[in-house]
Amino acid sequence: MKKTSVKILICVLLVLSLSLSVYAVQKAIKPTSQTGGYEQKLLDRVNLSVENTDFVLTKTADGEETFYITFTFSAGKTEADFYAEINSFSISGIEFENIIFTADEANKTSVNPDGLILGVKNGKPIQYKWTAQMTFNIAEKGTYTPLLEIDYTSGTSQENSEDRYFSVPLTITVK
Repeated sequence: MKKTSVKILICVLLVLSLSLSVYAVQKAIKPTSQTGGYEQKLLDRVNLSVENTDFVLTKTADGEETFYITFTFSAGKTEADFYAEINSFSISGIEFENIIFTADEANKTSVNPDGLILGVKNGKPIQYKWTAQMTFNIAEKGTYTPLLEIDYTSGTSQENSEDRYFSVPLTITVK
């Protein structure tokens, strides 16, 4: 009886939190168009890619409005015996309220790319993938060009690795 009550309470809390999340996202304006992508293979034996790099947003009122964009970031080693780690993932060139990463099922517990050592499963490199939703405010129409910046380390081993930097430009056009 006690377990059933706890399960019901958990279900009610999940439904309420989902409703609040949906309401918050509905208030933000999503893109009328999102296209583009960037893929860099064999970059220091690390494959990095971003899907959706060009966005078109439409302002519906004067003054500041809240918008959100969604893009996908993936990373993986090219060789199982190689060492690679994502030190940090950041965005510069635009002020944003928040960014929420949703990890692909293959990532397991790697919800956020920061500090992730790229792993191997059954002798093959794991391809990690995240969907990121970034929420930000825009007051003026125009074109904004933030950068996705990935600081990572790679090498033949952890001891023989070097820090590296990779950036991908985004284009956000607000009409």
